[in-house]
Amino acid sequence: MTTGPDGERVSFDDRMAEVRERYPADHYVSRALDGSMADRRGAVDRAESWLSSVGLAGQV
Repeated sequence: MTTGPDGERVSFDDRMAEVRERYPADHYVSRALDGSMADRRGAVDRAESWLSSVGLAGQV
């Protein structure tokens, strides 16, 4: 959720905005995002926190 379509590192917010640009609001991808955004954000926050705690922040 922090990797763009071309493999570049992007913020979670930018990635979710990019996905939403590609799919109309009634598409199942957009609807799935709507229902799970808080869980997705939490997963990214936990992963970034863990990476930072083990000295890997910014490396992956």
